[in-house]
Parts: sequence; C-alpha cells; structure tokens
Amino acid sequence: MDVTEPDDINLAYDFVVEHLDQNELWAVINNAGIGNVSHIEIVTMSSIEEVFNVNLL
Repeated sequence: MDVTEPDDINLAYDFVVEHLDQNELWAVINNAGIGNVSHIEIVTMSSIEEVFNVNLL
C-alpha cells in the first residue's frame, strides 16, 4: 500500500470494512516511513517533499 495514494488508502479502508463484519476496529498502526540521509545543503526540495508526504501527511 502506498500511503501517498488516496486510491490505495480507500482500497485498504474498503477491505477493513468488508472483513470487520460486526466487530469493532480498536486501533490502526501506521508503519510507513522513509528518510533521506543527506546534508541539507545538497538535498533537493522534491526529496524533502517525498519524506513529508509519506511520514506526515
């Protein structure tokens, strides 16, 4: 699942709703995360945006 793609998120939601039946969902654990190990002087803005899109949005 790509957490930056709304369609993937919607498909995951539909899957959970379909398989829960009458049970309750108690928690969702997000384990998505990426990093960029680089000096701030040379890192590109697109790389920074990608990290923020995956980790924070």
